[in-house]
Amino acid sequence: MALPPMNHYRQGMGLGMSGGGAGVGMGGVGSIGGGMGGTLGRKRVQVSYVIRDEIEKYNRFGVNSLQFDPVQNRLFTAGRDSIIRIYNTANPDEPYLQSMEHHTDWVNDIVLCCSRKNLISCSSDTTVKVWNSSRGFCMSTLRTHKDYVRALAYAKHKELVASAGLDKAIYIWDVNVLTALTASNNTVTTSSLAGNKDSIYSLAMNHSATMIVSGSTENVLRIWDPRSCQKQCKLRGHTDNVRAIVISNDGSRILSGSSDGTIKLWSVGEQRCIWTFYGHTAGVWTLQANEAFNTLYSSGKDAQVLAWDIVDNQQPCRLICQEDCPVLKVLLVEEAQQPHLWISTTNTNVKRWPLPSLPFQHSQHVSNRQNQHPAMTSSTNNASGNAVGQTTAAFSDLTNSSASGSASASASASAAASPDGDKTPPSLPPPAMPPPPLQQPQQPSLSPKPNFCITGGSCIRQYHISNDKRFLLTKDSNDCVALYDVVLVRKLQDLPPGSFDQRVADMTAKRVFVPSWFSVDLKTGLPMIHLEEQDCFSAWVSQRDSGIAVDSLPREPQVAGGVAQPDSKINYGGLVLQALFEHWPPTRVRKEDGGYTRANMYFSVPQHTPVVLSESTGRTLFRLLVRDSGGESENSILNETVPAWITDILIEKNLPKYIKISFYLNPYPSSSVKSLRKDRLSANDMLQIRKVAEHVVEMWRTESLPPGAPPPPLPYHQQQQQQPPPHSTNQAASSDAATGDQQQKPAEELVEILINDTVLDPNMDLRTAKHFYWKSGGDLVLFFRRRDDRKHANRK
Repeated sequence: MALPPMNHYRQGMGLGMSGGGAGVGMGGVGSIGGGMGGTLGRKRVQVSYVIRDEIEKYNRFGVNSLQFDPVQNRLFTAGRDSIIRIYNTANPDEPYLQSMEHHTDWVNDIVLCCSRKNLISCSSDTTVKVWNSSRGFCMSTLRTHKDYVRALAYAKHKELVASAGLDKAIYIWDVNVLTALTASNNTVTTSSLAGNKDSIYSLAMNHSATMIVSGSTENVLRIWDPRSCQKQCKLRGHTDNVRAIVISNDGSRILSGSSDGTIKLWSVGEQRCIWTFYGHTAGVWTLQANEAFNTLYSSGKDAQVLAWDIVDNQQPCRLICQEDCPVLKVLLVEEAQQPHLWISTTNTNVKRWPLPSLPFQHSQHVSNRQNQHPAMTSSTNNASGNAVGQTTAAFSDLTNSSASGSASASASASAAASPDGDKTPPSLPPPAMPPPPLQQPQQPSLSPKPNFCITGGSCIRQYHISNDKRFLLTKDSNDCVALYDVVLVRKLQDLPPGSFDQRVADMTAKRVFVPSWFSVDLKTGLPMIHLEEQDCFSAWVSQRDSGIAVDSLPREPQVAGGVAQPDSKINYGGLVLQALFEHWPPTRVRKEDGGYTRANMYFSVPQHTPVVLSESTGRTLFRLLVRDSGGESENSILNETVPAWITDILIEKNLPKYIKISFYLNPYPSSSVKSLRKDRLSANDMLQIRKVAEHVVEMWRTESLPPGAPPPPLPYHQQQQQQPPPHSTNQAASSDAATGDQQQKPAEELVEILINDTVLDPNMDLRTAKHFYWKSGGDLVLFFRRRDDRKHANRK
């Protein structure tokens, strides 16, 4: 069909395939597309990674959408955990087949198209993706939307798909063009529908692609003709967000479900609501009508799945089943031997409920419905005996539709009065019959229990970060507790259920503090770690304290005799980045023999770990797996996408800067030691308190000795450095022995360092001391005193 003036976009291609039948998650290439690369220099880019198993067979969060292939008995689930999964419903013992992974946020909607050969998905990561549904790999990525993409609509007779979301835009895509895209031919043409004033949450299109209807937080339905991309009218009546829309095949009627708890039946020809269905006690989130458009199934926040008679509105609704949590999607399968409903909820399970024979199921043709709707009699009778389905022929000019003269006049008047050109009646005509009171569905449910259940996994709901910023404690929806290592990117152990609060208390009691260098996101039900420029390199720690491969690491000799210091420092953020991009060619280190070695000599992370580069707003730029960063296509995209703050560390090999703490060092007020200097000092934040004590002892030796007084003993570590060489005389040894055992005492046994009246542990560092004990603003103030002064004060 002829399309109006188009917009042209270059789209990123998904070139990677998921692993074979076992369903290994793929890390295909998705270009930043659409000229986005030129804007990266002006936008902050963050790196994220997900700590997870290599194969995630089970939905880890709610399932937003479902599609079913009756020929191959395959069910597709669109998960809030960002994964599309395929299940074989003919194998109830082991239904999992494969995972389709390329999205980085909730998958909000999916549709099967091209005789179920392809699948289209949309996500909160702002992308629309085209998949090969048989082999499970991403064929192309459409990056036209600027915000969450919430809904898709499919016209199977024309192979067109429409997408819409929170950016208020609707785009129409030719599926045959999308499936033919290649790496060299990656330009796609789309038409857009503009005019929505609020975020779009629902979308529908009839099979012949002559009508698109959208629902939004504006609480109205807008109708477009996709052939001309022109708005046709606006339907008012709901009092809250329109969450679900169904269009009859002939385009004459629309059903809409809203967060206001009602379902409305609209006549397109009359541009008004002709019936309101009352029965739900909370918002209606999903609708599904049968092919004959005489029976409707609905559900939503109240978890009731109801069946309605569209033909005879006087029939009470029937309760099909009662789910245990809010329903996100109802999918009707009529082609099966016994019709049934697939139902997904905010829980992770997906259930199949058999459909019994309903007392109001009809065998008559749709045209007989005019006998049930007096409000539609005039419009259908004026059509020269044609069925209601003929309304579609007049859709191109709704103001001249086959409605009564008064209805046409009202529509024309409203078009002139509407400030934005919408052809909207100035006021909503009353329905043909007064709305009935809230219907109570018949009890008990017609389907007492499901006959198939795809069991989901658990969703992580709560987390706590350890004080040393190394470990992540989590609690999931089953109250199970687990401990993760954020640096090594793996789960360490499962802990006893119900132990979360006690473990948090134990973690909190540990007197150690490391600055935050990452943030945690649980939006997909799995721990996603975000690294950003301003915090990523804040965590310098002692290698000895970290326990990371202490015995196997090369050390730089930093003291006399080539003996390495036992407390050399490592940076958590820098090491993790090196591990995540260890296969990226520019980061590899050339060896003397001409080979290469990875930059991170400490550890590697699991190779299946997903890595995501995104804008700080959440808009995804690129997703890959750790093991795939050495690929030719991935390397090319990384060269354009990785920001300078990362390449400075990985490629230029510049070490992150140490974090400094400024402080004053004064004698304790009751101490016998007089003030030395009033200088403002500065040191690395991980400097241990024992080093401050050594500094005090050194100051005593050089600046505060009274005339004739013997020098205080050297700190133990300085004694080790100043041992006489083997060929020296015994005079030095005898001189050392004259001072007795005092000479062997380390500095922390000679002097105490305090904050206010609290004596600090010599093993504590400055940042920990400041975090836990310094309650004032400004620079830190440390006090020192001889240990003998405290003993003397205690005797008094």
